[in-house]
Amino acid sequence: MNEATADSRSKMALRIRIVLYCIVLLVIAAYLMHPFYRSHTNGHGPLCRINLKQMPILFTMYAGEHNGEYPSMTPTPGCFTFNFDQTYPDYINDLTILVCPQDQVYKFSLPDDFFRNPKYVRDRNSYFYLGYVLLNAEEGQAFIKTCIQRLAANEWLSGELPAPEGKGSGGGNVFLPFAQNVVERLPISTDGIKIAEAQIPLMCEKLGHHAEGVNVVYMDGHVEMVAVDSKWPADKTFLKALEALETLAAR
Repeated sequence: MNEATADSRSKMALRIRIVLYCIVLLVIAAYLMHPFYRSHTNGHGPLCRINLKQMPILFTMYAGEHNGEYPSMTPTPGCFTFNFDQTYPDYINDLTILVCPQDQVYKFSLPDDFFRNPKYVRDRNSYFYLGYVLLNAEEGQAFIKTCIQRLAANEWLSGELPAPEGKGSGGGNVFLPFAQNVVERLPISTDGIKIAEAQIPLMCEKLGHHAEGVNVVYMDGHVEMVAVDSKWPADKTFLKALEALETLAAR
């Protein structure tokens, strides 16, 4: 009886040691895997920037064959993207570059044929195409008001648009659409400094994809990760207004 009891206790102790050993192994594995997981997640940020970095190149190719003009805004009211009829598939044939890998819509709720249907991508991509030269929050606010007025009149954005005095592109009286030489049409500041393409945001990522901010691509081709509310156009009020207009128009 004593031998049986001792043998039972020995087996129980062995099982406990095995369980503890497995727990230790799991803890060590979790510790070792954490940097890998973190670097894998952070890797989506560079991929998103690579997506955006291609856009100025593609738009410049388009402009070279269209009198220097960039693609116009889509004619779909309330939608802040470029005209797919002008760009797809001749200039943009890989629609995956218009979706950030961290976009929750992209990760969980896309139809199977999403990337084969340009209409889906037009309506549900990860970036705002601004379409017009907007250099600061004041111009952005005036632009939003113009968009609301156009949407109420069942019109949308096409060509030069009238702006409130001094609140258009570069402090002028009109909103200028993107074009290769648009900087030459911008007013010169009081200190005589001209606006450069590196200061003109071309496309801006929608909110919520990256904890550190939103990616912005500029006309000169460089991309920046901009913390929200730290620098134009990563203005939360402005980006929320664009999002609200898209949501309203989709109803």
